[in-house]
Amino acid sequence: MWRIVSARCGRSRRRCTVTRRGRPGPSARTRDLAACSVHVDLYLVFGPALEVLVASQLTYLRSDPFAVRLVCHADLADPVTWYLSRNTLTVGLWAPAGQGDVTVRPGTGPERGSILIGLRTTDGAVELRGCAWELREFLEQTERVVPLGAEHRHVDLDALIRQLTQDG
Repeated sequence: MWRIVSARCGRSRRRCTVTRRGRPGPSARTRDLAACSVHVDLYLVFGPALEVLVASQLTYLRSDPFAVRLVCHADLADPVTWYLSRNTLTVGLWAPAGQGDVTVRPGTGPERGSILIGLRTTDGAVELRGCAWELREFLEQTERVVPLGAEHRHVDLDALIRQLTQDG
């Protein structure tokens, strides 16, 4: 049985949802959580005085325990999906983290309280700014789905090997 549990994130209009399997209510155990998701407002940073709002969603699934999906509903026909390392996001709350296509760092100075996510492709690079406490709250929810350090227990290696060895 699936049940959605909702809560308001502080004074904002964003909504956190946690998906549970098992019995609803307080008797449901933490290990029964299958996923968590939160809608966040991220800002595409063009410069110090120009940012554009990008409605986004962060999703974490027990079946993909190392990754967080970032879906950005930009002004395109289809949303853009990035797969981010949960560990990189966690470390990035406190210090610069990541390398290559994805970097995460805490805001400093006037950006204090923000989290900055850098995304690079062969076509260019963008920086997204969001609220650090919202990311921290989301990452706490992910730890209820799969505790940090226990990700390996939730990886289906047989399915992964089948997927990698399929003709394609």
